[in-house]
Amino acid sequence: MKHALTLFALLWLTGCEETHQAQVHPLEQWVGTEVTVNFNRDLLGAAGSPIAPTSTWLNNTRLSLDGKLVAVHHDGLFLDSRYKLNSGDTEFRHSVFWIPMNSILTIEKAAVTLPLPRSVEQPQGQTRTD
Repeated sequence: MKHALTLFALLWLTGCEETHQAQVHPLEQWVGTEVTVNFNRDLLGAAGSPIAPTSTWLNNTRLSLDGKLVAVHHDGLFLDSRYKLNSGDTEFRHSVFWIPMNSILTIEKAAVTLPLPRSVEQPQGQTRTD
């Protein structure tokens, strides 16, 4: 009985100091929002090409996907997307994609369009010519 109490006390004390918090990925705050995922160019065979990070197509190859961020994990994310298979298509397809983190160049959150302040708006009757 004496050894059982000692063993119980040791087991109880070893668990007291350690607390494990679940790590939250920084992108978790964007789950449920519309985002654009831009892919690494080197994985698409375009590492040497001068392509802007936010370009969407190159030689009929998709460089990014738009959609709703469904879930984020340490090694990748799930994106619910409606997309065109080819740049000239008029029909959209629907899929949920698993995208590994090491294939992502950037992730853009859809911007909210705000009205211009009154001081920036054009006076009535005038139009911009540029």
